[in-house]
Amino acid sequence: MRRCFATIGMVLLLASAAAPAGRAAEGPSSIRIWTETGYGETKNDAQQQALENARSWVELHLYERFHDIGWAPKNAAELVDMGVIRVDEPKEKQLDKLGQGYEAAAHVDLTDGSLRKIQEQVDKARKIAMEPTVSWRHIFIGRVLASLVALFLVVFGYLRLEELTRGYYTTLLRLTAAGVVLATVVGLFLVF
Repeated sequence: MRRCFATIGMVLLLASAAAPAGRAAEGPSSIRIWTETGYGETKNDAQQQALENARSWVELHLYERFHDIGWAPKNAAELVDMGVIRVDEPKEKQLDKLGQGYEAAAHVDLTDGSLRKIQEQVDKARKIAMEPTVSWRHIFIGRVLASLVALFLVVFGYLRLEELTRGYYTTLLRLTAAGVVLATVVGLFLVF
């Protein structure tokens, strides 16, 4: 029995020691720096092609890694401004079917520093996307609270009048109280 527990303990110890080594190996491979190329008949065409290739790969990488982040780069210029993409000066090159043309290289840097800049944009986009929802929640909660205040005031008024009239107008007071509560709730939820 002791040997069984000792064997189980050794297996668990070895398994826990091996797990961090596997996770550590994932770290450096998650750093993303690469180069995209673009070709064109003019320097500008080559640069635009390289920028568009880089932008689409950045968008794909962000989607694969973070799935639904709620933000995508509008254009390559936005990524250039953030420092995620850097374009070299196009070089003249012999292209296969086009003849003489240009080749441009766009260097993509998705390391932690660049991802922090992207995260700022993601946070802004999420904040803008959440504003209508937050506003709607505040209005809804305000309406519910106003309805509860009206209900408590009507109940307080009903009890006070019931006490003053000594029960002679109970039915009339109840109908009036129900009508006031109903009108208040309908007014708060339909009119505003």
